[in-house]
Amino acid sequence: GMVGDGINDGPALAQADVGLAMGSGGTALACQAADVILMSDRLALLPVLVDLARRCRRVIMINIVLAMVLKFLVLAFSVWVRVPLWVAILADVGSLLLVLAHGVTLLQPLHTHEGSSTWEQRRYDYEGLFVTPPSAGDSPAFP
Repeated sequence: GMVGDGINDGPALAQADVGLAMGSGGTALACQAADVILMSDRLALLPVLVDLARRCRRVIMINIVLAMVLKFLVLAFSVWVRVPLWVAILADVGSLLLVLAHGVTLLQPLHTHEGSSTWEQRRYDYEGLFVTPPSAGDSPAFP
């Protein structure tokens, strides 16, 4: 792996198995060549990023299995009993809603801190992983 933020890091980031660019102070070339862009200069967020990636992979696998099992059950049931079209559509939409609801669980914070009760207090886990929109008083980064 390679971690970089400057223009001279671009070729090394592109050649590395996993390239990580530090996005807030990094150049566009480094961000373009990297596989992962950390929108903060805090490397302490890497474990949070890895945990989030593992959770995403686990949720995706569960969602694929869940959708396939539900569709197979309707298909298997239709072998013995004539299933009306609306039942098949209901099963399809139902599996979509279940998969969607399960995917939304990724929006929950990774860790809850002691005494944290609000989203703003627990949001610390994701701070720096995503680009946040500028506030009204901020000037744009690019003209």
